[in-house]
Amino acid sequence: DTPGFFQLYTPTDRDLAASLVSRAKAAGYKAIIVTLDTWIPGWRPRDLAASNFPQLRGHCLANYTSDPVFRALLAEPPEQNKQAAVLQWVQLFGNPLSWDDLPWLRSLTDLPLVLKGICHPGDVRRARDGGVDGIYCSTHGGRQANGGLPAIDCLPGVVEAAEGMPVLFDSGIRSGADIIKAVALGAT
Repeated sequence: DTPGFFQLYTPTDRDLAASLVSRAKAAGYKAIIVTLDTWIPGWRPRDLAASNFPQLRGHCLANYTSDPVFRALLAEPPEQNKQAAVLQWVQLFGNPLSWDDLPWLRSLTDLPLVLKGICHPGDVRRARDGGVDGIYCSTHGGRQANGGLPAIDCLPGVVEAAEGMPVLFDSGIRSGADIIKAVALGAT
């Protein structure tokens, strides 16, 4: 019964982004979450030490390798040349979006659009004025930018600036007590 949300790591290729969003809607997703807090991987020594980069081995890329726009960028199918697909994905990943991109993102779908990685009240107001439907106060769980402000400390200001717009939250959740704290601070 829980609605599915599609988390978009916006690629640099706009046609591919549009295709991913269109396919998400066709698959029954109920909202698009635009990820702003990880347009490049963070410095994660534990992952480096463990060689934990499944995407570089061709894993976790099914949204891309099954996409007709992505496949059209490849000289041969990813099933025949996984390395070429990975290298193509690496070239497309890492799109630092700006506020100028918001009208384009909004134009891709009539599904609710939620911006993930918003932790400043001024950014909440800009997003709200730009037509987004929700805010996702997040530091990507602290895994990508672990030297920043804790998202829980940002949450009250984000909720106030949202003026009733839904505010999702995911960072620093270790137990049910952390969920209660986030809800008490205004998370939806």
